[in-house]
Amino acid sequence: MTSTRTPKTEMAYAIKAMQIRSRAARDLGYFSHFSMPPMTIVDHLIGRKPTIAKNTWKQYKNALRSHFQGLANESNESVAVEELQAAIAALDSEPSTGSLKYGTRTSATKQKHFKQTDLDKFVDYLAGNVGRHKFANALRTWLLAAQLTGLRPSEWESAGLTEIAGLPCLTLRNGKATNGRANGEFRTLDLSKATAADMEVLLEMFAMLEGHLSEMRFDELQTSLTHYMKRATRACFGRRKKYPTLYSLRHQFAADAKLAGHTKEEVAAILGHATDETAGRHYSRAVSGQSAVRVQPVDSEVRRVRAKARPYPYGPRRSRTFAL
Repeated sequence: MTSTRTPKTEMAYAIKAMQIRSRAARDLGYFSHFSMPPMTIVDHLIGRKPTIAKNTWKQYKNALRSHFQGLANESNESVAVEELQAAIAALDSEPSTGSLKYGTRTSATKQKHFKQTDLDKFVDYLAGNVGRHKFANALRTWLLAAQLTGLRPSEWESAGLTEIAGLPCLTLRNGKATNGRANGEFRTLDLSKATAADMEVLLEMFAMLEGHLSEMRFDELQTSLTHYMKRATRACFGRRKKYPTLYSLRHQFAADAKLAGHTKEEVAAILGHATDETAGRHYSRAVSGQSAVRVQPVDSEVRRVRAKARPYPYGPRRSRTFAL
């Protein structure tokens, strides 16, 4: 079966697999992780499962499986291939049962929602540090644009303003468009309900991107803002269990869209999801919603969403979409 993973994912899996092997070698006293039998590595990882969060466990399994499969494909030794295939089978048969519901490290400190009071406080903090912190204004601009549109951080690289059928629109390439996870390769957001202030936010965002991208690549800018936000949120909010990230406003946007009365299909289309189930399973609930959503999906993209979930039990109204 041909892999549809992106080169970036393949690289991430390869790095993670090497880390898993190195950890096993260190814990078990092997001089080199290359001398370890595949099943020994798998057994060690399974032994660590009670200390690993469920989602992290899945990532580790996928990374190690991908690594072993690559080695098996490249090997001409039947015994080595059999050992690798046995290790893959052991990974495939091992469920996530027994792993932690939530982790205790990185992802466990990430806050999914971003309440308006917190956002206002943080934006004020950033505004007060413009001129003192290199990325303060860039991050402030990014967050306000993310609040308005719900874009994934990576999607801003391809985003642009245009006009379709006389209506202002934001067009972009969908993130996670591999393996049928996105609602098509591109999506369009109708901005006809956006205010003049909203449009100013978007224009400022694109001007900021243009300025910084003349000095660095987009991924470098995103990484810099991610690191700066991690430091800045802790300086702004002090000690707390969870802190907002660049992605938090996408989760907040999803909750706002649900509360505003958008159907599951409309929420999926706005977010670029292939099915109407994703936002319900992985994003903030409507009860976390707090503000109006002024971007709308286009009708053709709403129709393209695959139905899997039950309708939302709340939402006072149906929102309008325009045909495309």
